[in-house]
Amino acid sequence: MIGPVSDIALAINSTPAAILLVVAVLMLWLRSPRRIGAWLTVAVVVQGGLGVATLLMGVEIWIAATHQAGAMVVFSFALWTAHACRDDP
Repeated sequence: MIGPVSDIALAINSTPAAILLVVAVLMLWLRSPRRIGAWLTVAVVVQGGLGVATLLMGVEIWIAATHQAGAMVVFSFALWTAHACRDDP
């Protein structure tokens, strides 16, 4: 387990990043064609839940690894959404 000071520092550092990610996802969702942005939104919500669970469970390896895998999924959906939103000349 991580000590209490590290838990607080981890929560303080990850919260602004999560808020920034949610704002960016909402902006992309509003611009995305079809329902591609919805997939990204679902991935971000699941990732947020995994992040909270990771902190609440004391950063156990299995949930932390799942959280890292979720980050790759969010990144993949973000690339897919950004690609769908670009304007081709």
